[in-house]
Amino acid sequence: MSKKGLKDLRWNTLLKCQLIEIVSLWEGRLTPNVLISAFGIGRQQASKDINFYINAIAPANLIYDKHLKGYTPTDKFKPVLTKGTIDEYFNLLGSRKELGSHLACLNLTNTNTEMISSPGRFIVPEF
Repeated sequence: MSKKGLKDLRWNTLLKCQLIEIVSLWEGRLTPNVLISAFGIGRQQASKDINFYINAIAPANLIYDKHLKGYTPTDKFKPVLTKGTIDEYFNLLGSRKELGSHLACLNLTNTNTEMISSPGRFIVPEF
């Protein structure tokens, strides 16, 4: 999808696709349950959103792993809608309340995570 096409995405679609990108990059696995929990949508809609990301946004980023029963980043993964920094993932974990009603219900309460400011450096995810 071109940069111009990205600007035409609906806000909730953009949020879903950004969540797909962040979670898959930093957790190494994405299931429809992530979107179901975050946005209160059904499994069918969550699967459609993941397939939209794969087909329209970043075809080379994710592949379905039958053994993990979820989508995993490919070796060619490149962030399209995010910067791909660890800070984005930490912000997702630490500032759910600021993300609005869509992501406020994201079930991340058992992460045993405390939000601290990190130095600005580039960290490469390993999977």
